[in-house]
Parts: sequence; structure tokens; C-alpha cells
Amino acid sequence: MKKLLLFSLLLSSLNVIGQKKYTLLERGWHREPLFTDSITKENIKTGYWPVYTSDLDSLLKFVGTFRKLNRHSLNRTYFSNDDFKTSNLSFDITNIRHAYGDMYNIDITSSTESGTYKLRLANEADGIYTTQDFINDFYSYIKKAIKSKDKPKK
Repeated sequence: MKKLLLFSLLLSSLNVIGQKKYTLLERGWHREPLFTDSITKENIKTGYWPVYTSDLDSLLKFVGTFRKLNRHSLNRTYFSNDDFKTSNLSFDITNIRHAYGDMYNIDITSSTESGTYKLRLANEADGIYTTQDFINDFYSYIKKAIKSKDKPKK
């Protein structure tokens, strides 16, 4: 029994040790996400947006809320910034009234030890359907990042 308990503790500690601190998401959603313990200027220059790996599930949940942004637009849904916040992520949501439905500007800010990094999720000027496609692509990209994070290393 003691050996089993010791083995399970050892296995769980290896899991925590093996997990990288940051996930670097590529802003165009084309390149694979990178899992790393540090953020370099080169990562940022080449188009990566850093988030804590532990915040990926929260990010997926929050972005999932906007997957039906065109419906929210027609219903004139008001989003409060306080509903979309973790200790390391914050959303800046601006509701803009239009004749046939609201439009939104949505910025996500990731606060890390090396600085704060902003990502524009929705832009009123792009139109609701272009924005909707962009959000759905980002949502799928985050899901893919979570799956690759959970894959056992060979």
C-alpha cells in the first residue's frame, strides 16, 4: 500500500514538473502553440501571444462565450468586463450600438511576469461575420492547444 501511494505521488509530481509555465499562442492561429518556461522578445516579435498554461481552460471558456457573437449582437447583449477576468487574464469589452444590432471591440490582456500582452479578439470595423469567424478559429486553436498540452510526451 505504501509503495502504491509513493508511486502515485511520484507520478503526480512528474506531471507538474513536466508542465511548462507559459503557452505561446500564435496570433494567426497557423503555427503550433509553444509550451515554454520563459518568454523571449523573439517570441513576441514573431507573433506569439503568451498566456499562463494554467489559464488555458479559463481562456477557452471565456472565448466560447463569444462564439455566437452575431446572436448577441442582434439581442443587444451587454457584456461586463468583470465577468471575464482571472488573476492573469482580463477582457476589455466595448459595446457599440448600431441600428441593427450591437457591435463589439474585445481586447484580451494577458499579464505575465515579463509584462502585459494584448490581443484584439473582436473589432467593430471588421464586421460581425468576419469577427465571428475569427473568434471561432481562435476557439478551435485554444482547444487544440489544450489537447496538445495534455498529450503525454514520448
